[in-house]
Amino acid sequence: MSRPVLTLKQKFLSIIGLAGVLAALPVVYLSYSQAVELGVKHATIIFDQQVRLINELIEIDYVESVATAADKSISDHEEMSYLASSVSRIYLSSINSDSVVRTLQKNLSEHGIELMVASGTDPIIGNPKIEEILRKNVKDYRGVSIKEMLINDKASLATSSFTTVRFDATGPKVIGIWHLPQNESLIFMRANVDRERDYEKTRFQIIGQVQDSLNQIPLHKNASIALFNPRGTLLATAGAKFPDSIDLTDILSRAKPGIGANGVTTKGTPHYYSVYIFKPYDWYITAVLPEWAVTKPALNGALILAAVILVVFLITGLIAAFVVSKTIRPLGIVSERAGKLSKIDFSQQSDFAESLLKGFSYGQRDEIGQVSQAFAHMIQELDKSIGKLKSTLASQQRMEGELNAGHDIQRSILTPCDTPFTAPGFAAFAFMEPAKEVAGDLYDVIETPDGRQALVVGDVSGKGVSAALFMSMTITLIRYAIAEGYGPATIMQRVNDQLAKNNPTCMFVTLWIGLLDPKSGKLVFANGGHCPPAVINRAAGSPLRWISELSGPVVGPMEGVDFIEHRTQLEPGDTCLIYTDGVSEAMNTEKQLFGEERIGQVVETHHDAPVDALVQAVMDAVLTYRGEELQSDDITMVAFSRTE
Repeated sequence: MSRPVLTLKQKFLSIIGLAGVLAALPVVYLSYSQAVELGVKHATIIFDQQVRLINELIEIDYVESVATAADKSISDHEEMSYLASSVSRIYLSSINSDSVVRTLQKNLSEHGIELMVASGTDPIIGNPKIEEILRKNVKDYRGVSIKEMLINDKASLATSSFTTVRFDATGPKVIGIWHLPQNESLIFMRANVDRERDYEKTRFQIIGQVQDSLNQIPLHKNASIALFNPRGTLLATAGAKFPDSIDLTDILSRAKPGIGANGVTTKGTPHYYSVYIFKPYDWYITAVLPEWAVTKPALNGALILAAVILVVFLITGLIAAFVVSKTIRPLGIVSERAGKLSKIDFSQQSDFAESLLKGFSYGQRDEIGQVSQAFAHMIQELDKSIGKLKSTLASQQRMEGELNAGHDIQRSILTPCDTPFTAPGFAAFAFMEPAKEVAGDLYDVIETPDGRQALVVGDVSGKGVSAALFMSMTITLIRYAIAEGYGPATIMQRVNDQLAKNNPTCMFVTLWIGLLDPKSGKLVFANGGHCPPAVINRAAGSPLRWISELSGPVVGPMEGVDFIEHRTQLEPGDTCLIYTDGVSEAMNTEKQLFGEERIGQVVETHHDAPVDALVQAVMDAVLTYRGEELQSDDITMVAFSRTE
């Protein structure tokens, strides 16, 4: 089954479709990928911003609570400053200051206030609790030790300072330092029980405010947000239930103060997470959202974008297909008319251009229009050419008929060469192969009235009809001269003069004429510019000899030329081969001549062959040598032998 053939239109549309697909695929893929990436990135940014917002709300609630607590702290500091001022005046004005201070220590201790007098960091009037703080080098909430405060504050000329420390299970302590002359200081310490309660109250208040804020913030329906303390205890939550599959310890450990952390969990169902640390209480604001809740909307959006792009490409492709179809329509018409043209039998139909070009469109000015115009012009010219060709073929057929008739007439003029010529003591065989329909070569084997055998071989200059006519005239003149009993030289001279009288084109013929007496072996001959015959005896080892004597120039171009007659002797068993230059000048594909040397080699090889076999051997050698090369000249050979 033959494969279906695509039309040019189908090929163009296929190319457009393939190009559209190849162009659309990377665009759709890149657009789809970028849309998914941007969608996920946008969703995660919004998700992270919501967590930041909650962190900021917690900080605002904390600042408000701290501001309230700060007002109370300021009041406490003022109270302690007044106490320190009073104690310092008593200490500096009393004669027995040590006793007075010890009494004050006892009274203040009953009200939860510890007092100590120090010189630098060394106690003057000691207090075990304050001394323990100094000994342990306890630091306040800022990370500054009390020792450093005693030294640095004195160096900076500050009169007093206050701070809060925590060094045992009794809770935070407020430390007040009042600097005295001579590098002495009053150190007060009071339990900050109220402040501790205020701290816890503030913490719970902030948790409640955080819960309210979480409830008010619009979250994704699948998002979970929660507030955890450092131990991972849930303090507040909103949104969906916090997933149990999430490794909370892992994601909380990734958060850094002031930076937080975000990413995707790797255990269980993937979740986007965002964590921020609220440093004052070391709380963790943690939000999680299933990955699919982010990627699914992004994928849907990307699919819509990809569909839009494909629709655009499809519409563009349809428009391109319409334009291409309209553009190449004239080519379709050309193809259809070319199909009709291929089915026309030009030998039977003519004047087909008008029917083929009816309704033909070639008005476009582009390349397709040029092709259509060229096709129309070709049809018109082909119609004219076929008409001329028919007329030429008719003339050629008439001429071929005439040439065939001429060939038959020429064959009838020459002695038939189908069978050998035989006579007592004599055998001959003639062969002729024209290069065209009619030949310019001639040959004849005639028995004269006195019993001798006349042998004639000639080669007219040129080929075709003119050479054939010149040959016919030559062989006719030779036959008349032989019949009148003239010798070879006289015959050649008479023929030359007759041909030269009416020879305006100076045509000529190379001619070899011989008269053989079979009984005596005497051969009388004349050679007018012809190839030398070869002679060999049948006896083994007999040498080859050439009859190379010339009688004169070629025959026919001018009158009054004298020709010399020559004689030679043929022994019994001698065979003589006469040939035209169509044999010696036969060429192979490399344009090399067959040559007389090869003729002699063939004759020597077949020295004992009959005359017809010898001629056939030479012809076979020529054909083998020539190969694929065409015959360029008429080939004629006559071989004769003296048999007794």
